[in-house]
Amino acid sequence: MLLAAAVLQIGCGAVFAYDVFTERAAMTRDAWMEFLAVVALAIGGGYHAHPSPAPSAAKLEDRTRVGRSKRCVSGVVEQHFREWQLTEAERDVALLSIKGVSTAEIAVMRHTREGDNQGAKRLDLP
Repeated sequence: MLLAAAVLQIGCGAVFAYDVFTERAAMTRDAWMEFLAVVALAIGGGYHAHPSPAPSAAKLEDRTRVGRSKRCVSGVVEQHFREWQLTEAERDVALLSIKGVSTAEIAVMRHTREGDNQGAKRLDLP
C-alpha cells in the first residue's frame, strides 16, 4: 500500500515538474507554488518509498520482557484467585478492579447495582 502511495506521489510530482519546466521562462507566483508542490511530493514520495526500519533488538527484547512480566503477574493473580476460591463472577469483578474499572462501571457492565454483593465472600487480605 505504501509503495502504491509512493508511485502515485511520484507520478503527480512528474506531472507538476513537467508543468513547471514548461513555464520556467516566466516564473509566476502560480509556477512557484507548483514548484514547491513538486518538492513536497518528491520528499513525500521518497519518504513513503523508503521502508521503515525494523524494530531494534533492544525494543524486541523490551517487548519480550513485558510479555514475560504480564504472564508472571497473571499467574500470581490466578494463584490467589484459586486460593481464595473465587467464583467466576468474583474473578471477573476482581480483574476489572485490578484494571482500574470503577465499581459503578463494573455494576453497569454486570447489570447489577453498585454495592450489591449477592453472596460475595469476605476476604481477609494480607
